[in-house]
Amino acid sequence: MSNHTQYDQVAIRFLSCIDLKDMPKTEQQRGLLILFYLAAVIDEGVYNFGELIAHDILTTLKGTYKEWLVDLLYAFNSGDIDNIIGLKDKWSTQPDMKINELVTRNKINLLCLMEMTFQRPATDTQRTFDSIAQTVKINTDLVELLVMKAVRLGLVRESIDEIEQKCHMTWVQPKGSQTDFRHADSP
Repeated sequence: MSNHTQYDQVAIRFLSCIDLKDMPKTEQQRGLLILFYLAAVIDEGVYNFGELIAHDILTTLKGTYKEWLVDLLYAFNSGDIDNIIGLKDKWSTQPDMKINELVTRNKINLLCLMEMTFQRPATDTQRTFDSIAQTVKINTDLVELLVMKAVRLGLVRESIDEIEQKCHMTWVQPKGSQTDFRHADSP
């Protein structure tokens, strides 16, 4: 039904209540997993995959033809645009991912910005628009909009100096925090 936010919420609750030993392996690997991973990746309210990555269900796809879903999830979690682009031949075969390609690209841009902020030394709080554009692989004229969206979503705390074409990054949403799994604006 393409209601990724609702599916994602229900799937997380479901996974927290089951023991994988009670679920047949074929059921673990079936459409539930594909839909679950795609819902998490497509869902515009999810920018933290810590709870999902920590779940044992990831191991059920190791060594299968669907293992790329695990790779995709890790690429999203680490803001790895190159890896996501490298996996495009696989994820673009999924109808929901293909339909939501713009949503996916916008989300990975935000995740890449978060990772860029997270990886910098605490004393290095300045980034130029050019360095952000190069890392996120967008045009420089789109950097300010990207940063404003990240600030609006509460993913980062930054101030923008448009004259100097710089961003002052002071905070990024912590990774792996289960309390931060869903953004406050999400239903």
